[in-house]
Amino acid sequence: MRARPDWMTAGCVALAVSGTASAGTLEDMRRAGRFEICAAPDALPFSSREPGPPGFQLELGEEIARGLGLDFKVTWIKSKEYAGRTGCDAFMSAASLPEDAAERAEAGTAPAARRFPRLLTRPYLPVRFVLVAPVSRDDIRGLDDLRAGRVAVPSGSWAHYVLNERGIPVRVRFTTDAEILAAVAGGEADAGVVSLPGLGWYRKHTGDGTIDAVKGVGIDPSLDYDAAIALRRSDLATVEAVEAVLDRLEADGSLARILGKYGLEIAATGPVKGP
Repeated sequence: MRARPDWMTAGCVALAVSGTASAGTLEDMRRAGRFEICAAPDALPFSSREPGPPGFQLELGEEIARGLGLDFKVTWIKSKEYAGRTGCDAFMSAASLPEDAAERAEAGTAPAARRFPRLLTRPYLPVRFVLVAPVSRDDIRGLDDLRAGRVAVPSGSWAHYVLNERGIPVRVRFTTDAEILAAVAGGEADAGVVSLPGLGWYRKHTGDGTIDAVKGVGIDPSLDYDAAIALRRSDLATVEAVEAVLDRLEADGSLARILGKYGLEIAATGPVKGP
């Protein structure tokens, strides 16, 4: 089974776990009075706890909470492994994989009282990955051209696995797209693997035009995924309630507005496009 990618890989911050309630159904959230998400503290355009733009995950999470009639709370975690020690109700950008459809179908016929460890909403954001390198590196026409170099990827990521299988040397001390792009810009790595949203945000806010996606070089389609909201210890009724809010946000243009602030846009029909 393919490892599930996620965005809980960035930053280092003390975990806020005291006083958290257990994740649960919409009724549990109403008793707690809030919709709580887990997010990384330093992973723009996805999430940030620093002053300035909070990231689209937080802006969307707050809109979901408002739509459910609840307060909004963020628990900062440095990796998804810490989520089990928190009471957060959701991850905002979980990969939607084939097995999720089967679990959802099972939830549709399960007793109403049954809770599932994790159920996903419909996807709302395609996430695609690219190979980036200095624009001056016109000698890179395929991954094989990097066998004598180093490609920056997060340690233990699916990209790490894919490049290892291809025999491409990697550097793995990185946890975010921003760190990978900085390493490529600084010459620490010959190239890197980042998400299109991460590349778009980097170029928009650094103005650095010396790093770009290597045109015509694909990595592996298995890196790409469609992102959905993952609800923890929940049921189908809760998923459908969150989807109803997501549908309203898409219909009134709020979803497009939020994503647009971070260099993403929703096509009139079809998937979300990268910058």
